[in-house]
Amino acid sequence: MKTGGMTVTAAVVLVAAVGLAAGIEMAKVRKGQGKEETSSTLEWEDMEKGAEVPDDAVTVSLDHDEGPIWCRAHHHGNWVGGVATEDAGCQLAFLGKIVTVDSYQVLLSNGGAARLIGVPWHRLEPIPPNAVKVSKETLMASGEGMAAGYVAIKERKINLVASGNYTSPESATIITEDEPKHYHLSGIVRDEEKGQQTEERITLVTTTLINNEEEEGEVEKPLDYTLKEKIYWGRISGTIQAADATVLDPSGRRYDMPWGIENEFDKEDTQIVKYTLPAKAGVEAELIGVMHKYEVPYEGELTAVYNDGKDKSRRISGLHIHTYLAELQVDFKTPFHLKDNSSIPGYSPTSEILVHSTTTTTTTTTTTTTLSPNAINGDALPNPQKVNVGAGSTLVLQPLTICLSIVLVALKFSL
Repeated sequence: MKTGGMTVTAAVVLVAAVGLAAGIEMAKVRKGQGKEETSSTLEWEDMEKGAEVPDDAVTVSLDHDEGPIWCRAHHHGNWVGGVATEDAGCQLAFLGKIVTVDSYQVLLSNGGAARLIGVPWHRLEPIPPNAVKVSKETLMASGEGMAAGYVAIKERKINLVASGNYTSPESATIITEDEPKHYHLSGIVRDEEKGQQTEERITLVTTTLINNEEEEGEVEKPLDYTLKEKIYWGRISGTIQAADATVLDPSGRRYDMPWGIENEFDKEDTQIVKYTLPAKAGVEAELIGVMHKYEVPYEGELTAVYNDGKDKSRRISGLHIHTYLAELQVDFKTPFHLKDNSSIPGYSPTSEILVHSTTTTTTTTTTTTTLSPNAINGDALPNPQKVNVGAGSTLVLQPLTICLSIVLVALKFSL
C-alpha cells in the first residue's frame, strides 16, 4: 500500500470529525457472528477518473506500493467493489460483466497506519473475522494476477475483475484488517515555543497544630493527602482508543497507560508540617497543592505491535497535556491563644514551600523542604523509572521528608 502522506488529528478533535470531511467515510469491518465495527485505520475517499491517486491509497497487491488500487462505486443503488487505475476509472464486477465508472471511492490507509492481511478462502469455508467490507453484504476479495472485487456474503459468490474481464472462481483471498495489540511511543520532541501553562491552587488538607505544653516548643503533624495527576498524549488518527500503550517521555520515564484517552490517577502521599508555637497556643494550617497544566504540541515515533510479533512504525504529531503537582506548600495563619482564641502579638501569617518540581523538555527535578525553625533543604527526589497509569489507579509515594525528620530526631537525642 502507499505510505507517502500522513493525516494527523489533534487531541482536542474527535476522530468522528474525520468522517465529516467532504467525501470521506470510515470503512467497516466484519467481526464474529456477522457483527460490524468501524475501522480505525481505513477510509473510503471520493475520486474522479484522471485525478491524482492519494498517497495512502491501498493497492490490490498489499505488498507493493505501486499498481492498481481498491475502489468501489454506487451502481443500481448498491456499493460494488472493483479495481481502479489513474487513467481507466473504476472497473466493477456486476452481474457477470464489467462496468466502468468515472466517479468512485478509493480505499485509503489513514496515515499509512493500516495493516491488511489476505486470508485464502473457499466459498464453502467459514468467512474469516475482521474482513473489510465493501458494503453491508459484500467483502473485499482478490485473486490471481491482480484480480480484485468482492464476495457476496449471502450467496457466498466471488465476483472479480481480472485483466478487464469478469471471473467468479471457487476460491479467493479475503482482505482482513489486523489491529495492533500494543502501541509504543518514543523519540518525543516537544515544540516548547508553542507550549502553554496554566496554574491552579487547590486545598489538600486543613488542620490545626496545637501546643498544650507550658513552654514554647515545635509541633509537628503528618498530613495524608491525595491529588489527581492527568496525562494525555492525544487522540491520533488511525489508532485504536484505549489500546494498551507504553510511552517513553523525554525525561526517560516510562508510562504504561491506555492510548488515546486522558489518563487520570490518584497520587497519595504524606507530608509532615512543623511549627514552633508558644506555650498553650495553636495555629491553623492549610496544605496547598499548586497544580500546573502544561499543553504542548509534539512529534514522536509511534510503533504498532501486532499479535504475530511484527510491528509498524510511523511519525506522528499530537498534543500532549500534563496536569501535575508543581509545588506543595503550607500556609499558616496567625497563631492564637488556646484559652480565648485571640491572636498572639508579634506573629503574622506565613507560607512555606515544601516541594518544588521543575519540568523541562528533558528532565523533572523535585526538591523537598522540611519545615523547622531553620528550614532544612532536602536532596532532589529521584525520578521514577516506570509509572503505571490508568483510570482509577493509585500511585503511593514514600516522602523524603519523613526520612529527614527521623534522622533529625535521632541526632537530637544522640546529642
